[in-house]
Amino acid sequence: MKYIKKLKIKSIITFLAIFLFAACEPDDSTTKDLQAQLTKLEATITTLQGTINTLNSSNSTLSTELKTAQDAVNIATASLATADTNFGDLQKQLEALNDELSKVDYSATVALDATGSVADMSTAQAKKTIYGKWDIGGASSSKSSTRNGCSFKYIEFTETKYFMSILDAEQETKTVFGPYAMKENTEGKVISVDLMFDAGDSDITIAVLTNIVVIKDNDDELSATFDVVLTLPAALEYCEASLPGSVSSVKDKPVEEAKTATAVSNHAMAIGEWDLVSYTATDMKLTIFEQVCMDEIRTLNDDGSYTFDEVLREGCVAATSIIVNISNFGTYSVTWIGLNGPIDTDVEGWKWKDSKQNAIIFGTEDNMDSLDYASSTYTIDVLTREEMKLSNSHTNEKGEAVEEKISLKKRN
Repeated sequence: MKYIKKLKIKSIITFLAIFLFAACEPDDSTTKDLQAQLTKLEATITTLQGTINTLNSSNSTLSTELKTAQDAVNIATASLATADTNFGDLQKQLEALNDELSKVDYSATVALDATGSVADMSTAQAKKTIYGKWDIGGASSSKSSTRNGCSFKYIEFTETKYFMSILDAEQETKTVFGPYAMKENTEGKVISVDLMFDAGDSDITIAVLTNIVVIKDNDDELSATFDVVLTLPAALEYCEASLPGSVSSVKDKPVEEAKTATAVSNHAMAIGEWDLVSYTATDMKLTIFEQVCMDEIRTLNDDGSYTFDEVLREGCVAATSIIVNISNFGTYSVTWIGLNGPIDTDVEGWKWKDSKQNAIIFGTEDNMDSLDYASSTYTIDVLTREEMKLSNSHTNEKGEAVEEKISLKKRN
């Protein structure tokens, strides 16, 4: 794993701690101006707090420096409540702290190339080792049955969730999504990684991974082997007989920004799990929560062409919430959640439009290099560690102008 060089953060935060309460004569700003400055400072503090939380949770080597940073932010928060605070000076001091934090390399806060045997690791170490997307195209198995024709595609681990993609008997991709749990022995070493599934009233275990070993070859390619025992959800239960019990996999390369961005970049803020607050499109007949109930009907026309109509499936219950995941390995997923757990998960690809990191391109994983950019590029209107808002303007297949707006809130 790439380690961070020693930062100069301690000295700058010491400077902040000394001068943060420096008082000055109250200025003649109007109440409205003062409120605007206060709002700006509160937003800056929120952003800094998010950065500190992220770095604290992912890189223990910065714990001392980040505690000092946290103290400085706490002082700044308290300072906002005092009558003699000089907003201008406080803003400059917070910006100096932000500049110092921006020197942290984002790749040092995530595990892009950790290796080792999970059985020798603590939970924290194991999570870093399995993190990422693992392709299982060449899996081996002690089971010889292939009558059902099911096969693994990949498993991807985020910080707290997994996505397991399976080709079913009809060669259609099915994705299982949920949290994973680390089981430890009495010595605090991980003995298994359990994949959980929300069955509505409780989380059930659908797969148990053991003997996980990750290695790096001479070409810096990462691969992993592991054993898996499956107890799949009912819809995929018939696949268990043909899926392998011993698996070999290769780790996907992360997107380039995961290796080059800073810890306060748009990339660092966009990666993670989000709740969909709202989605609107001027040509939508159904709400985004009803989309999971939509069927597409194809009708053959006299001239040999087809007409496609969208209909709402009778008796289908709309989703109650939607979870969006954006990963360091170029995958973007939308999971519809109902009263009895996940209804459906749609996984696509994503990438930044350019180095400015202010527009995201979404598309299927197989065609990221040949997309219709006009209809698949979303401008970032707002991006903090707590919320993201995107918009898109394009013309649909009917020649109609379409306006889309997406609002997301980061999950805790």
